[in-house]
Amino acid sequence: MHAPRMRFALIGIWLAHVVACGGVQTGQPLQSTQDVDHDDVPDVIDKCPYNPGPDVNSGCPMQRDTTPSGGPDRENDGVPDAVDRCPDQPEDRDAFQDEDGCPEPDNDQDGVVDVVDRCPNEPARTPDGCATVNAPPPLANPPPPASEPPTPQP
Repeated sequence: MHAPRMRFALIGIWLAHVVACGGVQTGQPLQSTQDVDHDDVPDVIDKCPYNPGPDVNSGCPMQRDTTPSGGPDRENDGVPDAVDRCPDQPEDRDAFQDEDGCPEPDNDQDGVVDVVDRCPNEPARTPDGCATVNAPPPLANPPPPASEPPTPQP
């Protein structure tokens, strides 16, 4: 094939792919409704997806100089820097070790991050982070097997 024809053929294949796939893919979903911190700012555009904040601040908490207890809090996670083990990383506020000031992306340390883990506090090395449901235990006194009816004699 000549170079101009080859170029035209490749452009045609690329355009067919773009149309079939719904547009040029960027690696992130074009629309996502996931909102881990429940601040009504979708995580795909939330600059602080683990800490709630208003849309006008890109989903990040509004800055303040001190925590309610009075100490400085440079990342504004509610844990004063004096006791914050991770003063430059905001706590993820998921009711799991929130008092230490450090984010725990995988609470149960099973290798499945909490944002996709259906059981974030129960370790299970499965794709959804939950242990498989086991069959019920066998009955202690199972009923006797059904006997076959007698065969008629000719």
